[in-house]
Amino acid sequence: MTDRSAVWGGAIKKWLLVAVILGGLFYWFQLRPSNVRIKCGQEARVWIANSDPLSLFTSYDEVYRGCLHENGLE
Repeated sequence: MTDRSAVWGGAIKKWLLVAVILGGLFYWFQLRPSNVRIKCGQEARVWIANSDPLSLFTSYDEVYRGCLHENGLE
């Protein structure tokens, strides 16, 4: 009986490890980039809104892309 419980315990640990790895990959490649893009869009909008219109040499796109680069996306 103990041999069977050891087999099931090992199988559960393997599936749990696979689930944790898949969850981590999903976060890293799906959720994290989405959250960074949302944050960078908000930061770029705030930066553009608070800058002086006469001295505006950078566009929304430049600020947005700079933020993405700082966060390791592009």
